[in-house]
Amino acid sequence: LSSEWTTKTHRKSIQPPAVDWDVVQQNKSAMDCLLPMGITSENVVEKYGLERQKLDQFAVDSHRKAAAAQRSGKFDAEIVPVAGVSRDDGIRPTSTMATLGKLKAVFKENGVTTAGNSSQTTDGAAA
Repeated sequence: LSSEWTTKTHRKSIQPPAVDWDVVQQNKSAMDCLLPMGITSENVVEKYGLERQKLDQFAVDSHRKAAAAQRSGKFDAEIVPVAGVSRDDGIRPTSTMATLGKLKAVFKENGVTTAGNSSQTTDGAAA
């Protein structure tokens, strides 16, 4: 059983557990884990030469496919309603290339990762 409930999380109140930073700094794998996902996204973009327009188009297509799957009931057997919530509210079926094109990069100046072509902070649970 696992769950994540970030909708009601107060970001400023999150405190990391006590860490022995000397040990972390001596371990490259541990240091690599400290890289935020947004920066990781920008690094992948740079490494593979990805373009903003392709990322935005992938996001638009992905949300449209998810919305169609949701409408047709493809997710119904996978979702157990909790407190009246029975649908993923993170799907953005009205996203367009025009709306995504207006969004600014959020992790790197002149970057390509935006609120529209990256995953949102969301709640989830699994059993």
